[in-house]
This record gives sequence, structure tokens and C-alpha cells, in this order.
Amino acid sequence: MADQCSTCFASHKKAEILTHLADSHNRHYHQTHEYWNKERYSILEQRQYERDVCSTQGFEVGYYPYLMRNSSSLIIRYYCPPDANLSDDAIAQLYGLANHAIQFYNSKEQTNYSVVKVIKTMTDGGAGTWYYMTFQASKPCDGDHLRTFEAKLFQSIPLPQPYIKVDFVRLKTGAVSSLIEEPYGANLIQPQACYSSSSFSPFCRYYHCASVVTGNLVVFYEIGTFGTPRNVFED
Repeated sequence: MADQCSTCFASHKKAEILTHLADSHNRHYHQTHEYWNKERYSILEQRQYERDVCSTQGFEVGYYPYLMRNSSSLIIRYYCPPDANLSDDAIAQLYGLANHAIQFYNSKEQTNYSVVKVIKTMTDGGAGTWYYMTFQASKPCDGDHLRTFEAKLFQSIPLPQPYIKVDFVRLKTGAVSSLIEEPYGANLIQPQACYSSSSFSPFCRYYHCASVVTGNLVVFYEIGTFGTPRNVFED
């Protein structure tokens, strides 16, 4: 029954996309054309990006150069040494954000953790910056024993005065019961069903891409707006 529901959901979304694109022009690039190859790489990277976000809630996404070049609304690798490093000032800013997050956690849990090391950070821009931070912290009574935390924070654009909002802080474990969040925060637990669509590249009027995520099912459609669907990827 679950598989049937997933299939129906995917088919319904595919029909919506095709209806939306039905009035587009009728131009078509051959599959050996350079634009086609670029778009195909973008499609494949988008598929893996969707998997990353669903499996890690945004705290570990890969490096996708084609996708980054063609889309501005992505969670990206910001600080992941040694591959993605930053200046000393930028790293100091990350430690300031991590300290802000652990203070929030301490106030909720009545503990006294201190940040030891920021391991990595993903970011997502939009009227400011969302930070998906993974860092280590310890308590004086624990000696050298480190605990790994995940925190999602938002830092506004500094006009006239920037502010920082902690969406949630949690111990990085296999369970989600350690989640500590604002009452109005989002815990980013993987949804049972979600839908997203994107356009890629300076030639996005030629191609559109859409994905449907239902539980563990990821269905990917590559749709040429100048003709019929070119490929359908199903995992």
C-alpha cells in the first residue's frame, strides 16, 4: 500500500509539472550538445543533493560544482577543512556562533558545555544566512571527553543591527530525542513526503528539473520545456 501511495504521489506531481510546462516553446537540443551535457550533470548532482539533505537534514552535503553554478538556493559546504577552509576572521565568527548555540543549549539543559572545536559548517543564504554547524564541546567535569553537537542558526543581514536566532541545538546521535529547539523552531526531521522543483543554468528556459521525495523514494524528472520529458530517473 505504501509503495502504491508513493507511486501515485510521484505520478500526480509529474502530471502537474507537465501541465505547467505544456505551453512552452518547442526547441530541442540533441543529447550530444554541450548544453545537454551540462544540464545532465546538473540533474545528477541535484539528485544526490536531495539525498544528502534528506539523510543529514542539511548538516552534510557534497560539493556539486554544476549545481552551484546554476542554482542560487542551495545548502553549500562553507567550512569543511581542509577542503573548504576560511580566513581567520571568518573562522572566529563561526566559533562565536557555536558559542551562541552552546549557551542556548546550556540554558535549556542546565549544563555548562564549552565549545572546543568547530568541525564543519554548511550554509544557506536568504535574507541573511542559515548555518548548519557541527562542533565539539566538553564540560569541565568530563575532562577530555568531547561530545559532538549539531546546531542550526540564522544570522540576519547586518542592517541596521544583526541578530542571531538559534533554531535548534542537539547532540549528534542516532536518535532525535536530544533535540533542543525554540518553541517555534523547525526540527528538520525528514518529512514523509516533500516536493521541490528547480530550474538550472543560464539556459534554464530550455530545461527544468523536478524531484519528488516520498519516504525513502526519490523520483527525479528531467523535463525539456521545449518538448516532451527527455528522461525519467527513478531510484
